[in-house]
Amino acid sequence: MENGFIYLIKASGLIGLFYFAYFFLLRKETFFSANRWFLLLGLITSSVLPLFFITKIIWTEPNSDSFDWSTIPVTTSVAPEPKINWYLVLACVYFSGIAISFLKLVFDFKSLIQLLKGKTMQQQDNFKLIDIAENIAPFSYFNHIVYNSALYSAVELENILEHEKVHSQQKHSIDVLISRLFCVIFWFNPFIWLYKKTIAQNLEFIADSEAAKKITDKKAYQFTLLKITTQENCVALTNHFYQSLIKKRIIMLNKNQSKKTNTWKYALVLPALVAFVFLFQIEVVAQEKETPKQEKETKSEAVDLKSFKVDEDLIPLSEGKEIYINGKKSSQEELDKLDPKDIESVDVIKKSANPKILVTTKHLTKPLKITDKDIYIDGVKSTNEEFSKLDKNTIDKMDVNTLENTIRITTKKEEKKLPNVVYIDGEKISQSELENNFVFRNVKDSKIVKGEKFDTHYITTSKKSTLKNNEVKPLIIMDGIEADSNFKIDEFPTDQIENINVLKGNSATTKYGEKGKNGVIEITTKEKTTLNNFKPIRGKAVQGFQTLKQGTVKNDWIVGYGTNGTGNTISKIINDKKINYKKAVIVIDGKQSDYKNLEKLNPKEVESVIEADIKNASEEDRNKAIQLYGKKALNGFIQVNTKTKENK
Repeated sequence: MENGFIYLIKASGLIGLFYFAYFFLLRKETFFSANRWFLLLGLITSSVLPLFFITKIIWTEPNSDSFDWSTIPVTTSVAPEPKINWYLVLACVYFSGIAISFLKLVFDFKSLIQLLKGKTMQQQDNFKLIDIAENIAPFSYFNHIVYNSALYSAVELENILEHEKVHSQQKHSIDVLISRLFCVIFWFNPFIWLYKKTIAQNLEFIADSEAAKKITDKKAYQFTLLKITTQENCVALTNHFYQSLIKKRIIMLNKNQSKKTNTWKYALVLPALVAFVFLFQIEVVAQEKETPKQEKETKSEAVDLKSFKVDEDLIPLSEGKEIYINGKKSSQEELDKLDPKDIESVDVIKKSANPKILVTTKHLTKPLKITDKDIYIDGVKSTNEEFSKLDKNTIDKMDVNTLENTIRITTKKEEKKLPNVVYIDGEKISQSELENNFVFRNVKDSKIVKGEKFDTHYITTSKKSTLKNNEVKPLIIMDGIEADSNFKIDEFPTDQIENINVLKGNSATTKYGEKGKNGVIEITTKEKTTLNNFKPIRGKAVQGFQTLKQGTVKNDWIVGYGTNGTGNTISKIINDKKINYKKAVIVIDGKQSDYKNLEKLNPKEVESVIEADIKNASEEDRNKAIQLYGKKALNGFIQVNTKTKENK
């Protein structure tokens, strides 16, 4: 139904195009006969051209997806409550208009037949002259010419007959009937009624022009036109001598012939028609390219099933060939069980490395066609390309709505939950200890054992003392600068160390006082660590180093900075374009928190910040981050240490 309305709109537009072309380009020209054919061809072209399309084929790469869609639960939407079908309403209005217009045409035709019925006809050459007593304007209908001789003089009657004979000879009644039929079909289009009037007017121009060539007194002919204006009773479906706009007829009768060079105007409609075709009549069809294997295997032979018998024909035919029933590889025994009445088609592929016989039954469930529907994946409208990249194993269910022509796909959601029991290096710890003290970069191995009531998470680290914060630690001095208690010497790369000096006992306390009572490790690096040249190690977060309190340090994916009295560390985090703090994992003073608590922090109370763009880290570091914090860690990691009461 929709295609029908589109056709009517296109045809109506073309009718308007031809009408405007005549009105603005040809109306004042004296090419009356050429104009007649232009107007008739305009109607025919307008009705035929929208029916033809140019097919444009776009070749796409073949989809190698062999996923079994039958494993996906497909639900069909229940039809919603009935709504107003506007197409049906418009169709009713349209066909009602056609019925009324057609009844009017039938009534006019019946009136004409009744008028001619029982009248005396006088044969003159190929014309049938009918002299009536009714006060009706003279007219012609095919070879019938009707007039009332009592109303005109002999000269006037001669002029009238010459005019009507032109109508009859050139079969102008056909033009009138064609225009009336188009008015029935396109009754809603205002241009068709103007078009009909234009055709009738041009036919009068033709008759006036041809009759004037045979009449010696042209002025008397014009007076006859004026006299007929007093008779307005005209019969429909005829070419009648009286027409409105007599002034135009007289003007055209006395106008000089147009120059033949003006015929170029007829060609101006061609570019418009070409534009119409390219804009509206090109149908794009997407087809998959055949792979060489497909091209080879498509050379098959179809079997005539009219006199086909399974035992006599199909079984011998299948010998030495692979058997596929409805696309599924089957055995000879399954083939033998087939009822011949259930077989839709049989194809034999011979030109292949492995000859095959393909049997399709009548009860085959047709595969779901995706490409002609709007696709939504988890509520988001998606393209066919995005759908083809979707892992079919992640699909939970599909909702096919045939009314809205949509497919809504829901994928399986991964449940993110923290393990109930955690063992690190064989020692059971609580979740709070894991969040506060464990550094995920030390993870060497991790596995989760699923249980009915809880899961157990086993973690092996590269250093078993990771969580033993009460262990006695020596004082560490790097390039003359004291590191705080969180500094982990095992994370510092040995290739950057120039010298290590270990002090114990009196030598340590003499040089560093009470701080050196547990021993001192003095480290000298190859590139001296200062505020200006400190460079963090790629892939390592050097925690606890006191220079973080004084400035900012950067590399590819990790940034560390502290407070030096200038700037706002919280603003730096919020304005960082690389890491979206609202989506990142946030740890404040060793405890996992969220962005709302981060925003509440007083910048003056912040001692140091470490930001890590985990997605740009090494694969090993990414995996370790995900093991501890889940996939959220890929959005970034932000660690904030505030000043302790002792430092305030």
